[in-house]
Amino acid sequence: MSKHQNVRFLGVVLAMAAPIALGAPLNLKLGLWQTTTVVDIHGMMLPSADLEKVPPAQRARVEAMMRQRSAAGPRTHTTKGCLTAEKLAMPFGQQINSRGANCTYTALVATATRQDYRIACTGATSSHGQIHIRALSPQLVKASVKMDTGSGSMASELTARWLQGDCGDSK
Repeated sequence: MSKHQNVRFLGVVLAMAAPIALGAPLNLKLGLWQTTTVVDIHGMMLPSADLEKVPPAQRARVEAMMRQRSAAGPRTHTTKGCLTAEKLAMPFGQQINSRGANCTYTALVATATRQDYRIACTGATSSHGQIHIRALSPQLVKASVKMDTGSGSMASELTARWLQGDCGDSK
């Protein structure tokens, strides 16, 4: 996954509570949510095969940027987003794949308070990992995502809090 795909992926995790064959959607309140995500990237999040196609000078810049990113440690991002009934009803994998990813999700656990997935993505950047989601209450979600590309890894921890029922312009 590219850096931008990772950010989009993490932003979608709040809206991940979809009905799937194994169970029900997460028990969450609809409305405006605030999500704080701590992302820690190590190594190259791009496959070696892609880097080999890049001219040497550009490749050196990309590799230096990724080393600097890894050395900087975890980064924290806070966003707000609207959880609608439509997002809650959309299957988890469909939400992510509608944003350009080509991923397969295997549900391991799917209850109203806990959802665990195994994920495998193919395409320009192949990766695999795990997603663990906990609805601690209808107003509080904790999640962790761990992804591996073979040449790099990304770990993130998310905390999402319900703010209010009205989303305003955040739909």
